[in-house]
Amino acid sequence: MLARTEVVRGDHEAARRHSLAALEVKRRLNDGLGAAMCLDVIDAAAVAAGHAERAARLLGLAQQQGNTLGQRQHGIPGWVAEREACERPARRCWAIGPGACGTAYGEGHTLAWDTGIACALGH
Repeated sequence: MLARTEVVRGDHEAARRHSLAALEVKRRLNDGLGAAMCLDVIDAAAVAAGHAERAARLLGLAQQQGNTLGQRQHGIPGWVAEREACERPARRCWAIGPGACGTAYGEGHTLAWDTGIACALGH
């Protein structure tokens, strides 16, 4: 929740740090929903920082878990809107181009979940 607050405040670096810390806890607890929610905030920070390829890969990884769970952002309207707001500019404006973005998204979407989480954490 603190990370989401930092996104709203516009402090994307603080959001990224808080989300990474939360993601580590979610990984240890094997909390897929919580981890996917953390990935969304990390992704928002990556988009804001202009890290297009990382953002695309994280979008793919988070979507993979969303597909597994069957309901995006646990059906919470504000969180769904936040995810969509992050996706729109990412899909339109990624500096690396639509082909590379699609490739990175596909890589994230097909990564083994544990491998993807480890990559997101920088392990």
